[in-house]
Amino acid sequence: MERAIDNRDRTVAVTGGTGFIGSHTVEALLERGYKVRCLVRPGRATLGWLEGLAAHATPVNLFDRDAVRSALEGCEAVVHIAGVTRARRRADFFRGNVESTRAVLAASRDAGSVRSFCYISSLTAAGPSPAGAPVTEDSPCRPITSYGASKLEAERVCRSYEDAFRVIILRPPAVYGPRDGDILHMFRWIKFGFVPVMGPREKMLSVIYVTELAHAIVCALESAPAGSTYFVGDPEPYAYSTLAGIAASLLGKRTRNLPVPASLVYVVGAATQAVSWLLPQPSVVNIDKVRDLLAAHWICSTLKMRQELGFTPKVQAQEGLRRTLAWYREKGWL
Repeated sequence: MERAIDNRDRTVAVTGGTGFIGSHTVEALLERGYKVRCLVRPGRATLGWLEGLAAHATPVNLFDRDAVRSALEGCEAVVHIAGVTRARRRADFFRGNVESTRAVLAASRDAGSVRSFCYISSLTAAGPSPAGAPVTEDSPCRPITSYGASKLEAERVCRSYEDAFRVIILRPPAVYGPRDGDILHMFRWIKFGFVPVMGPREKMLSVIYVTELAHAIVCALESAPAGSTYFVGDPEPYAYSTLAGIAASLLGKRTRNLPVPASLVYVVGAATQAVSWLLPQPSVVNIDKVRDLLAAHWICSTLKMRQELGFTPKVQAQEGLRRTLAWYREKGWL
């Protein structure tokens, strides 16, 4: 039985709360009775997925240490999700993921009330699993992208603040669910009867449904010991073909594999990266993303979190993809 905790007078600050993972995390915290303070980018036209939620939004530039310190006064914990997932240059990843994290950590320490700091990292910080064996928390970290390297460096910065408060790091793999635009592309390809295959045909993936990740974050905040790092995902990995098969079954489609040669993927990645310099925002597809897509396997062991915190996702791929598809249809995305 889940232990009862009275969280009504406990305030948790969340960065990145307007985003895909962040908004679900805010909802999970509110469901557990916490007061939630969202640090949002100044000048936003709307609060996005936070609209209508009982969370307090505080506009603040995360690089402004004094402003962040003021915004965090009275907060007992910080969940730091905000970061950069696409950029034109390696330096931009490090500024958006490392320097911003350093500023939030320093402000959290200076605020005086913060007792716990939960950093949402990524499986990419550890790197792929070329031999097909899941990486564990004890595996050497070998990121293959600038994004992954920046997340790993941000983890190291977090560790340097362990004398100030309890630091917890979570490394989710691929996250999917309502509000996500990435897996939408797979559904759209399958709707037309094709499954693009980049990299090994039987590539293995660890995944997690977004609300399960949000619950894992709350679980870690409430139970994880100081200095902990956890991978969080479904208990078993999936073959890419299995995930595509589930999606095809849900759509009622028969599909054909569409192998995409690595050379072509690199050409497309290089071209879109070059063109992105002329656009307001960096392209989703670039050389870094190509390395990610062509890696043999992205799988991690979640045994440590199951054993130490008793956390196992209840919603796994079959049900998670069904819920995601239903949401896409409801919102007219598909």
